[in-house]
Amino acid sequence: LVRSDDGFEHLEISENAYHLVVTERGLEISRRTTSSKDEILYWMVASLAWGLATNFELHNRIPGEDSRRLLFAKQIEYLRRVNASWAERKQKEFDEILQKYPFDDLR
Repeated sequence: LVRSDDGFEHLEISENAYHLVVTERGLEISRRTTSSKDEILYWMVASLAWGLATNFELHNRIPGEDSRRLLFAKQIEYLRRVNASWAERKQKEFDEILQKYPFDDLR
């Protein structure tokens, strides 16, 4: 990935590590580092799946329903198409989020 400085992720590869970095206006916003090819692929595919899921949810929003319901389900669906274990991993991450911040439907 190419550094864009517009808030999107880019990949940096050093001698023994992969870095998924977000920069905006010349400032580094976040950096995740791993030496695992599987981990960096998971991060990249999960990020792509999140973007696709966000777009899907935006165009298929259900009034009164917590938007995360559709958003989380779609990201899991997209990840499952690539790697079932990645979908299971993401589901566990979402379960942890929902323990602290449960769905809040307005219906």
